[in-house]
Amino acid sequence: MWSVIFWNHAEATAKHLAQLLLGGSAISMAITAEIGNRTLLHAIETASRESDMKQMGDHLRHFCLGYEKLLGYRNFYVHALYATRPSKKVEHETEGILLSIDGKGKLRAFNQPVTAADFALFTKNTQKLIAYGVAIQKELGATGDGLEAMISNYSATLEKPEWPSRIEKTAHYLQGQEVHFQEVPR
Repeated sequence: MWSVIFWNHAEATAKHLAQLLLGGSAISMAITAEIGNRTLLHAIETASRESDMKQMGDHLRHFCLGYEKLLGYRNFYVHALYATRPSKKVEHETEGILLSIDGKGKLRAFNQPVTAADFALFTKNTQKLIAYGVAIQKELGATGDGLEAMISNYSATLEKPEWPSRIEKTAHYLQGQEVHFQEVPR
């Protein structure tokens, strides 16, 4: 649950960055309200390369890099989690099972466990992303008690966080192999 809450906060942080780049008006809120994650990242990164963004451009691009990496985790965890089972590694713990199939160039299946520790690390990295985003917001001119509380709660600074590597997903290629599906009894 906490992973979802903090991820939603990270999305709001990214949208607020875009709103600030667009002038912080009601129009900027209307525009960013319906923009998806990837488009939002491309917009922020593109804006970061404008000449008047020299001071903050590098920070905006680093934020986008972290967001993009964590988005990979978020999407895999949210869209592929389909079951739980007793952990195969830690006695008396439960792990989730991630199953995803895609056809990006070649039909692939991903089937691997996810643990509470994996979710805790994702949440910790998401909190670093939020903190960094909030510090950038302040530098871009955001103000208010809520912002100040977040800066304090997250110990937000412009020190560039180290991001995790991209999520590792082990692919099982399905094309060129005979795949047998069990028929479900009715």
